[in-house]
Amino acid sequence: MAYRSLAHRLGIRERFVCVVSGDTLAERKPHPLPLLQRAALADVRPGEMRLRRRRATRCQAAHAAEMPALVANYGYLRAD
Repeated sequence: MAYRSLAHRLGIRERFVCVVSGDTLAERKPHPLPLLQRAALADVRPGEMRLRRRRATRCQAAHAAEMPALVANYGYLRAD
């Protein structure tokens, strides 16, 4: 898993409660399963999670998982 190995190489894996990468599960965004898996691994109810997304379209998964989400309409991905 690319993200897990990167976190280990950077020495920051212990900072995360869990890591769910794009290749962890059969389903990917915008399917809610990866977010629900994160909540389960972190022992948090989905409605208690707060997600920050860079694009409004990424909120689809959060809404499908019944999780609140905020869109940050700024940063390096903003298309001006």
